[in-house]
Amino acid sequence: MSDVETPQVQEAGPEEKKNEPSIKDLMVQMDSLKQAQSGSDRKVKELSDALTNANMENETLKKEQMNDKEIAKFELEKRERALTEKDALIKAKELAIERTSVLTEMEMPQTFAKYIRGSTREELITNATELKTDFAAEVAKAANANLVNNTTTPKVGEPNKAAPKFESMADGNSEAFETRINELSEKDSA
Repeated sequence: MSDVETPQVQEAGPEEKKNEPSIKDLMVQMDSLKQAQSGSDRKVKELSDALTNANMENETLKKEQMNDKEIAKFELEKRERALTEKDALIKAKELAIERTSVLTEMEMPQTFAKYIRGSTREELITNATELKTDFAAEVAKAANANLVNNTTTPKVGEPNKAAPKFESMADGNSEAFETRINELSEKDSA
């Protein structure tokens, strides 16, 4: 026997659990996160209200230091700013409606709206047409590449036949394509 003892390694058995939280622990964590979120939402609302109140007080203080003419001018500027903001909002909504209309007329998915830019109907139509053309070209390119490179694996119970490869189809060489089609139809008729 040797004087030096070797340490014994204990392997974790199936009865030992890893340090994974239980579902109950996870639910408790979720509840605490929800409470923290609602608390922060409440704090944001309080701060927003406080800012609004501070702006109103600041406006009142400014008005107290102004004469009637300055107050009228201040109120006019305030209303003009509000109208400008509303006008910009209305224009943005009208543009969104116009974008939706263009997509519908061109039979394109509404999810493409985020890719269409323009500030007039003509610009929207131009950009949508370009997108539709480019998208169709990419789809055709991918489909041709798939046809050229694709070999299908047989399904269960079917004989092991690979799909024909039309190497020249993507290049637009219709003679080679027609020759290959003729070869396949001759095989099928035989």
